[in-house]
Amino acid sequence: MSRYFTFHLSTKGTRTTVSLDPELANYLAISLGVTIGAPEALAVIRDWAAQSLSDWGAFDPDLPLSAQVRRLAIRRIVDPRLKHPERMVGTPDERFDHAIDSV
Repeated sequence: MSRYFTFHLSTKGTRTTVSLDPELANYLAISLGVTIGAPEALAVIRDWAAQSLSDWGAFDPDLPLSAQVRRLAIRRIVDPRLKHPERMVGTPDERFDHAIDSV
């Protein structure tokens, strides 16, 4: 078993291999509505990555493609309220307890 979840993307006529940590790939797949072991997972993640890269205004051609896809994946799966902790209600323990109770 590979240490990384890899797939190929074509950007500007060049085929590039993108590598993601398996845990990050699993969370990304879940956020996209598939499980990492599902036959369609690779295509869903690859299509999401291609579309996200083309839509991303902060694309940096000097940064490796895998690093940019990792950034986009993290932005996709992380609760956006974490960017603004002052908007969160309650203490961290209260938020954790609520998250556990709602599962």
